[in-house]
Amino acid sequence: MKRAIKNKSGVYSYLCSTKVLETGSDQEIINARKEYWKGYKAEWRKKQRKETNEFTIVCTGQEAKDILEAARKHRRSRSNFIKESCLSYINKRYLVPDVVAINSIRQQLAMNNNELQKLFDENKVSYQTGTSLLAQMSALEKVVLAELHNPKTLEQWIADTVRTTPVYKAILIELLQKL
Repeated sequence: MKRAIKNKSGVYSYLCSTKVLETGSDQEIINARKEYWKGYKAEWRKKQRKETNEFTIVCTGQEAKDILEAARKHRRSRSNFIKESCLSYINKRYLVPDVVAINSIRQQLAMNNNELQKLFDENKVSYQTGTSLLAQMSALEKVVLAELHNPKTLEQWIADTVRTTPVYKAILIELLQKL
């Protein structure tokens, strides 16, 4: 287990400074390593406590169950879900329910764009058709990703629909009056 150390940093620096590598047995070296890592971790935790804040919240059984269920739906740990949903609320941002699915969609869109680019580069589609398809694909990618990350609220969706199709306003008013 004894070895020559060229780069003296971290654990090896510690072992050299204690002379355990030169005179110690294998067990003494193992114990010295454990002691180094114990001190290193304690120092790291101390630094973390200075640089970050930690909050403790108390929940009823039902609240904890609701948080767990929502965290599972969003595919996050409970702690990560609480942090991200709180920050999303504060910053008035949408909390993406499934980051893995969003990234998969992003990847599929990029792959489609790459395939179109490949067809264009290989002259399998005309220049005019190729540039048109690439522009449409890029526009679609921007719209889809924007909608996935910041979907419209129901109010925004209704307002946009009524604005584009005014006949729906009368239908909506009639429907609301029936309630």
